[in-house]
Amino acid sequence: MALSDKQFYFDATAADGSPRRILVRIKNVPNSRTIRLRATGRDEAVITKPRYISKKRAMEFLEENARWLAGKAEEFEQKISLPQYIRDGGKIWAAGREYKIETITSRSSAFSVDNPEAGVLAIAATEQNREGDIQAEFLKFASKKLTELAREESERTGLRFARISLRDQSSRWASQSSSGTLSLNWRIMLLNPQQQRYIICHELAHTKFMDHSVSFWILTNRLCPGSQKLDREISKLGAKIFNVHLI
Repeated sequence: MALSDKQFYFDATAADGSPRRILVRIKNVPNSRTIRLRATGRDEAVITKPRYISKKRAMEFLEENARWLAGKAEEFEQKISLPQYIRDGGKIWAAGREYKIETITSRSSAFSVDNPEAGVLAIAATEQNREGDIQAEFLKFASKKLTELAREESERTGLRFARISLRDQSSRWASQSSSGTLSLNWRIMLLNPQQQRYIICHELAHTKFMDHSVSFWILTNRLCPGSQKLDREISKLGAKIFNVHLI
């Protein structure tokens, strides 16, 4: 079923014979010379191609690699909502330690209480909007803790940012704009303290080098020793953590 000229559903068959319906996006990439197909989730994929290659050829390439795509899509874990992740006891870190999230029912309005000494965040959610309340209170907590961490690392390194924005980026952990805005993905809270610190240092290094040159990596490793090892760890965790989504 077509959704648009650049986005459509594609019916594939997995190696075990089971059908898979995958949402495929086609993107033209400047300076690209080849067609590439990449699974981005259990039910999502993207085709990148040079502008001069037709959509017809891109579709032929998709058909030729349909079985491979179905197999790669199977490697992704099932998506889970943030409230469900919290209820299931998914790991969360803040202020350098693992945090426990407790949820209770509120008879009035939603609120949360942070007990940093015990490493516990208690979220009181209403019966009428339990899922939404749990998510909203957790995002407030994430914004506060990530802002504190970024400010601590800024003071330690002497590298400054203008402001912080909490984002729900679908595939990026963080970004640094030329105007000095540090955008942090709330999913950083699902990484351990060393990995969290690395992401902040990585973005602070971009205040000096906006590329990923050798000079950038030298600075990043000075700010956070073992940064390239941490970068590889985070890349491996990405497929799983980015399956946790907002409702």
